[in-house]
Amino acid sequence: MPSLKDWFSSHHATIKQRGDKQKGKTATVAAGFKTISANFRAAKKMSKATTEEEKDAVQAELEEQNQSNLLGLLWTSTSIDITNTLNVATQMVLFDQSVNVETRKKRGFALRALGEIFEAAPTPEDGKTAQAAYEEAAQAAMVETLKRKDEVEKAATVETM
Repeated sequence: MPSLKDWFSSHHATIKQRGDKQKGKTATVAAGFKTISANFRAAKKMSKATTEEEKDAVQAELEEQNQSNLLGLLWTSTSIDITNTLNVATQMVLFDQSVNVETRKKRGFALRALGEIFEAAPTPEDGKTAQAAYEEAAQAAMVETLKRKDEVEKAATVETM
């Protein structure tokens, strides 16, 4: 019979994944409550506002708060999806029965090295808002997409000559 330590070690990833899913659900519900709460506060402020400038300011504040909540929700959903995908991919790579044990061990060492590289990566500079980070990532993705499109078009042009 395996010891409790051995059992826990073998089930650690599954337990952690369940915890991450639960955190994601909790964060989703919390984001919903934040959005509802912000809308109620904005409705109260809007009813007290007497000028158009005050109403516009309340509306702008509400939009900013809702955008922040939405970005937080997107981040949570995306990080959960990435975590689940990595977990499945890791399981497939490490427990692939079509290769020998030595190959799976090498894969494990490579995954560990890759994980250490990611952990050593610098974090974004402090003070950056979620919106700024999202816009920066979207812009970088767009630039990369346009770059790839240009490369494909150039390759197609060369092939037709």
